[in-house]
Amino acid sequence: MGRAMDSEDTENKGAGPLDDAIDEAAHNAQIVGQLADLKIGSSQLFLQTTEQTRMALCIADPHQDDCPIVYCNQAFLDLTGYARDEVIGRNCRFLQGPATRQSATKRLGDAMRTAVYSVVDVLNYRKDGTAFWNAVHVGPIYDEQGELAYFFGSQWDITELLAARETIVEGERVAKELRHRTDNLFAVLTAIVRLSARGSSDVAEFAGKVERRIEALAGAHRASLSSEALEHDQTDLLTLVEAVMRPYRNAYADRIELCGEPTRLPRQHVTPIGLTMHELATNALKYGALAHQDGKVQIEWQVSRDTLVVEWIERREEGASLLAQEPEIKGTGSGTRLIDGVIRGLGGSVDVRFEPEGLKAVIRVPTRSRKAN
Repeated sequence: MGRAMDSEDTENKGAGPLDDAIDEAAHNAQIVGQLADLKIGSSQLFLQTTEQTRMALCIADPHQDDCPIVYCNQAFLDLTGYARDEVIGRNCRFLQGPATRQSATKRLGDAMRTAVYSVVDVLNYRKDGTAFWNAVHVGPIYDEQGELAYFFGSQWDITELLAARETIVEGERVAKELRHRTDNLFAVLTAIVRLSARGSSDVAEFAGKVERRIEALAGAHRASLSSEALEHDQTDLLTLVEAVMRPYRNAYADRIELCGEPTRLPRQHVTPIGLTMHELATNALKYGALAHQDGKVQIEWQVSRDTLVVEWIERREEGASLLAQEPEIKGTGSGTRLIDGVIRGLGGSVDVRFEPEGLKAVIRVPTRSRKAN
């Protein structure tokens, strides 16, 4: 009964350290026997094999000071650009450089201190200073008595492999981003067409509204597609406002002023902020500051407590009023509904006031992105 329990317990636990050692010794003995059958000496076999392989190899001696390299093959010299006499006698750390990560070298050092096998990706440098990603495999070599004799190291240049992997990952990210942007674009276009139709009395007016709003939308998206914006998944607010306001600033360069601290917008904010700027500019051109020769528009922004505050301020010369006409933005026109809808979709708010000096709109949106409606 006791033996049966012991046998079952051994099977469940697996082989112990002694069994592992016996298995390894038997495996090594089998290899030695196979090598003994070859019609060539072990030294010649080793040298000819290692010199012909395309894998970079080196052997280091842990019994000498600083564990120097005592052998390297031709592939190692080809990989690093060094001559053999520049390698032998040096610790392998001479391949490290300014961008080599300490975490990687620590893993290699730990593997050698504990005499275990390890594979680590390390940024190394050739003799000419060029960097390459090196998949380093280190492991102990034992003598016939089972004592540590050397460390074996193989090197494989994986720079192109990592670059290809990053290209694939980046391509997948861009494809996902484009799908997301396309979905959002069609949703916004649908809203633009629907809201423009409500406030239009004829086809020409309707077509004009749609065209101008789509142009503003295109300007906002162009600002979000710069290499820097794609890299950081954020868009500079000044770049966005300049892109949307460009048609108006070309005509009224000295009458539109932009003022604000450097601010990066999450990509979800680009379309709502861009369309809001366009609607306010259209209103200013029809009814507000830009409809008068002495009228001016000032756009200011700042970030306060995780909230972006954008102020649209219209004014005329002192004593003049901008309220001669009923502004469209004041009522429930398509522009008002569009601004209110896109800003609320970001979890923000719009406060529009009509002062004697002119319209003042304050837009508040959280700087942290959220899924827009």
